[in-house]
Amino acid sequence: MKSKGQLSKGDQFSRLRAQAEQVFNIVADHPNPAPKEDFDAIFQDLQIMQIELEMQNDELLLSNEQLETERIKFTGIYDLAPVGYFILNRQGVINQVNAVGAKMLETGKAGIEGKRLIQFLAPNHRDIFFSFLSSCYSRASNMTVSSNLFPARGANFMRGPKDAQ
Repeated sequence: MKSKGQLSKGDQFSRLRAQAEQVFNIVADHPNPAPKEDFDAIFQDLQIMQIELEMQNDELLLSNEQLETERIKFTGIYDLAPVGYFILNRQGVINQVNAVGAKMLETGKAGIEGKRLIQFLAPNHRDIFFSFLSSCYSRASNMTVSSNLFPARGANFMRGPKDAQ
């Protein structure tokens, strides 16, 4: 997904092409006479660089295909996991949720993603959650937390690491 400041690939290539043409025009306006041998050597260097760039582009395309394949595999594993997974940002906003997580909160993914997880927590568990969330970013170890969730329909139930067993 593109953010506000990002250009599409076509726009990026067009912008780079325009910049290259500007540089070329500046150089073309100030010719530097050189022997024909220098031009032949420069032309050969340019041809070699073009071949190198094409090879690098092919490698990037292959890497991109491999990454896309891995992303598809991960998405399948993530969505079909037997436990609820929530991917949060640093502020506790739900960026992604799998099918079990959405079912736990008795709503669809669209009703969860983009909302803060705290909206679905019991009020007396919110401080614990905030402490846990801040600890996640300051420690490099695995951590778990148990909390009461309030699904969209309002029924209260307990979920935590013990429920995943």
